[in-house]
Amino acid sequence: MKKVLFLAFVVPSVALAQGRYDGSWQVTINTQRGNCDPVAYAYVDVVGTAATVRNAFSGTETHSAAGYVSPGGSINTVVRNVKVRGYLGPNTGSGSWISLNKQCSGVWSSYNRSR
Repeated sequence: MKKVLFLAFVVPSVALAQGRYDGSWQVTINTQRGNCDPVAYAYVDVVGTAATVRNAFSGTETHSAAGYVSPGGSINTVVRNVKVRGYLGPNTGSGSWISLNKQCSGVWSSYNRSR
C-alpha cells in the first residue's frame, strides 16, 4: 500500500518583511526516495504570518500551517512530521524535505501565482 505524504504546506509558512512572501503559491512536491506518491501538488495562501493550504485539484482547505521563513528567504522548519529546508524568493522557491520517520524524502519547488 502506497503512503500519501502531503507536503505542500511547507513552503511559505510564515511571511516576513511586510508581506514579501504574501500570495497564492503553487507547490510541487517530488518524492525521490521511499514509498510516497511520486508527485503531489497544492496551493499555499500566505497573508502576513498566516498560511492556509488548499488541495490543488478541489480547492478545498486542508489545514492551517505555521513555520518560519527568514527575512532572507531561507526555510528550515518541521511541519506535520516532515523536515523542510530550502529558499523562498518573492516569486519562486525550492528545497528539500524528509519525513521524520525516514520513509520518504525528496524535493519541492513553488511559484507565487499572485505575481
